[in-house]
Amino acid sequence: MISWTYATVQLTVLLFSLNTMRNLAVEVINILMPLFIYGQAIWLGHTTQYLPVFMVMTVILIGTVIYIAHNYQALIANQWKYLGFQVLYSGTWWGVIWSFHPFKLTHTLFIILGFIVYMWLIRLAVRWTQKFFDEVLTFDHQVNYDELTGIRNRASFDTSAQEVFRVYQRRNMGPVTMAMFDIDHFKNFNDEHGHLAGDAVLRHVAKFVDLQLKQRSTHGQLFRYGGEEFIIIFRGMPALEVGQVMRTIQRELAAEPLEFEGSTLAVTVSIGISELQTTDHSFTDWFVRVDDYLYQSKQAGRDRTTVENRLLTDS
Repeated sequence: MISWTYATVQLTVLLFSLNTMRNLAVEVINILMPLFIYGQAIWLGHTTQYLPVFMVMTVILIGTVIYIAHNYQALIANQWKYLGFQVLYSGTWWGVIWSFHPFKLTHTLFIILGFIVYMWLIRLAVRWTQKFFDEVLTFDHQVNYDELTGIRNRASFDTSAQEVFRVYQRRNMGPVTMAMFDIDHFKNFNDEHGHLAGDAVLRHVAKFVDLQLKQRSTHGQLFRYGGEEFIIIFRGMPALEVGQVMRTIQRELAAEPLEFEGSTLAVTVSIGISELQTTDHSFTDWFVRVDDYLYQSKQAGRDRTTVENRLLTDS
């Protein structure tokens, strides 16, 4: 009896815990399991004397399972509601089992108590784990993401770019292209409309470019390098293809001015693009070349794109 009790408590714990996965398959398993166990018991020769008890317990259990499956996070957050549904879930499960294997009420109470202790420990573990990962994600976001624009920051770029360079040098795994751009006449936004306008422009550009990159499935990583300057790393895309994508984004950005406190702010960017070459002895060689192409775009009148020392045109 002790080993049987332990085994069935473990089964109940498993079935209840499956609800953390919150998907239709788990919900169906929880609903069908009483029918399977009861059917197996009858097949093995157990009595059907308490069939009405089984039917009532099964209906209650199914309702409980459906509620838990669709409200699990709310239950985890409320300890008393969580406790109540533990009692309801385990109690109805033991009602199902009792319908073909009657046992003493005191024995049932001990079983339910054991189940609640199990699940209480599981709840504590789940909440501790969630808190731990939330703190890790928060720390990662603070370290690697720019607070103003919400995109990756300079520290994240330094780490990613150096790693990309090392992997490329070791394995030469296809083209890797860097695009650097900054906002044209950014100082004018601050001087004429205030620093809040400058912040709004930075957020506007970051959000617009990031969205365009995702919509085009470029897998480009966008970073705020500093001030009004941004960098994108494209893996698997040659420089000319990146140039065509960035030139399109550049035109679309210019066509969507920012509305700020009653003013319409026309925002454009200048872009420099270069592919990592086997002749680059260090990351600095690559970076300096991209920076030089950005400077060429600004010298050509701004709102321009320079790819590998060549100014792109819309023709």
